[in-house]
Amino acid sequence: MVYIDTNVIVYSYINPEGPKHTTSKQIIEKLISENKLILSPLSLQELLFVFNKLKLAKKEIFEIYELFSRYCEHGLPIESVKDACKFCFDIDSLRRINDAVHLKFAEKHAGKLITFDSDFKKFREHTDLEIEIIER
Repeated sequence: MVYIDTNVIVYSYINPEGPKHTTSKQIIEKLISENKLILSPLSLQELLFVFNKLKLAKKEIFEIYELFSRYCEHGLPIESVKDACKFCFDIDSLRRINDAVHLKFAEKHAGKLITFDSDFKKFREHTDLEIEIIER
């Protein structure tokens, strides 16, 4: 299974002329066709927050939510949040708590995490999870 950071989904819907849009759409379509996409409840919450902030129509936000909620098969146990919190304290980066929750969820449920967020580079030395950072 492959976990994608929320930014991959967001870029698949915004700036249709940009390279991140095309790349994101290709990644998502490939993972869906291969039945390898997995998301967390945090991903869905962030989607709702970001798309509302971008002022997408409520109907469109709901449709996007409905589409991606299918790939959220696991809850977010408190242990994942605790592990993320401890991890952030250990590396002195509590401001990255949401990213750490994504990381801990992906460690448990996926073999790979894909993101545009270069801050995930800091996590590579602390995990066996494959982290692909898209540079485009």
